[in-house]
Amino acid sequence: QGRIEYFQKKPANQHFETAVQWGEKALRTNPDLHLAHGVIATGTAYLGKYTSALTRIQEVQKLSPDTVSLYLVEAELWLIQLNAEKMRAVFKTLEKISPDDPQVQQAQREFEGRLNYLQQQKK
Repeated sequence: QGRIEYFQKKPANQHFETAVQWGEKALRTNPDLHLAHGVIATGTAYLGKYTSALTRIQEVQKLSPDTVSLYLVEAELWLIQLNAEKMRAVFKTLEKISPDDPQVQQAQREFEGRLNYLQQQKK
């Protein structure tokens, strides 16, 4: 059973619904809290609403184009959908924003490994 199917089951879904609610509450307190947008986008994606999640994160990227964590969330969203091309394009953007950043390099290695694993599970 793949990771995506696992997260779309009810007990995990409840956790993601709660994360989205907490993220929305945090934004009511501080609308500039970019991390909250990332939490909402990731939770929304794991609930199966990929388009909504990507739209949210890309809108926030426009407001904060140098925030590495927002791009990592976007890469995660493409990973969830097994879209290797778009996930890798995000990492190309990150290389320009934050060249030689060990966090980005480590994330890229991890994401590639997870992508390979998920693609194998799908076969």
